[in-house]
Amino acid sequence: MFDKIENLEIKTISRGTSKSNHTTKPRKFNSLIIRISGSIRYSLEDSHFVLNAGDIAFLPKGSRLGISTVSELPSEFISINFEADLSDTTPFFYSLEGFPNVEDFSDNLVNLWKFGDYADRYKCYSHFYNILSYMKNLESQRYIGKKKLGI
Repeated sequence: MFDKIENLEIKTISRGTSKSNHTTKPRKFNSLIIRISGSIRYSLEDSHFVLNAGDIAFLPKGSRLGISTVSELPSEFISINFEADLSDTTPFFYSLEGFPNVEDFSDNLVNLWKFGDYADRYKCYSHFYNILSYMKNLESQRYIGKKKLGI
């Protein structure tokens, strides 16, 4: 995951519904996509990933995705689009299971960005870094677990 992030600038934070079965244009920005409801299948180069409600994906700038819905439920998401100098631009996918109130948090994040003042925008940066910190902790736990198992 990200070992180093410099010159971070959040461009947009929005909530949307995934359209089924399409291929995206190359991404203009790096994105964190938080799945709120439904399930979606992403195809990225030779890899395929299914994201369910409560999962998060990092999609690097310039990537093109194939997207197809997996569930009958509406497939809603929060998208945080950002520019940054990143040490690693490999796509990754995590479960945010255990992250407090993902849906309430996500709605609050969108509203702060959309309707808030400059102070609220700084709160959005704080929330963004909280998400990254949470994912980094998950990654550390996986590494420690593999090390204990000798993998």
